[in-house]
Amino acid sequence: MLVGLLVVAPWSITSCRPVVTPSSTTSSTPPTSTPPSPTAPTSTAPPLAVSSTALCGDPDQAVVVSVTRHDPFPENHIEYDVPAHAGSADAGAARALAVAACALPRFPPGSYNCPADLGIVDVVAFSDADGRPVATIDAMPTGCQDVTGLGAPRVATAAFWNLLAAVLGFPAPREYCDPFRGHLPGAPSACGPPLA
Repeated sequence: MLVGLLVVAPWSITSCRPVVTPSSTTSSTPPTSTPPSPTAPTSTAPPLAVSSTALCGDPDQAVVVSVTRHDPFPENHIEYDVPAHAGSADAGAARALAVAACALPRFPPGSYNCPADLGIVDVVAFSDADGRPVATIDAMPTGCQDVTGLGAPRVATAAFWNLLAAVLGFPAPREYCDPFRGHLPGAPSACGPPLA
């Protein structure tokens, strides 16, 4: 007869999700090179023509979308089946993505245990017809799948990732094929042709 022993290591992975309350004054945002002022954007992206929260008030201004993947831990050797930068000049698709991002549920207050956060960030930049920046949001495909840049943090849904994949012409995220999360070297990848 086998008897199992459960050992809880002090280095076990826990959530990095902060406890958010209305009176909370701390932030889990990593420090930037210069302290943000109340009116300055906290992103390292170029200054925005309007605040990202204004995108939700007028999503029709978004006619071009570009996405750039940032993988801050190359030592994880994550492999991707899609390019690190992609975009779409389809105005209807850009607007639909802006509407979907604004409709994402807000991250509820509390503490959470999330799946492994590999630090991958997809920076989604919206531009107007003249190429001026409208809004930039950060979507995290691992961990708690936060979406930031639209006011209060939001949670990405499967529908959001599917729409983002369709807008970019990527295969829809599914088991053994997730264009946003990638895969470990040698892991199976069942990514099919891009979506039409």
